Amino acid sequence: MKLQSIEELLPLTWCENRILEKHKIYDMLEGKDVLDIGSGTGFFTHQIAKRASSVIGIDICENNVIFSNSKNRDSNLKFIVMDANNLSF
Repeated sequence: MKLQSIEELLPLTWCENRILEKHKIYDMLEGKDVLDIGSGTGFFTHQIAKRASSVIGIDICENNVIFSNSKNRDSNLKFIVMDANNLSF
């Protein structure tokens, strides 16, 4: 059996709750300055930047930061190599 999507593995109510949770979080980000610790390749960080005033994504992996910055088109978003246990802010 080949699955078409992750939703096939999960109850519909769980998926609906995740969508609602996401929107509540996004509403809370409106106009805020956000630090995304462990931003990885920046997928979710870019989503955050659509709502937040400014976003800094940090990741310990330099390759992730290089990749994220290469895909970045948002003026309110930047990615930095940094260790979450040693923040320079």
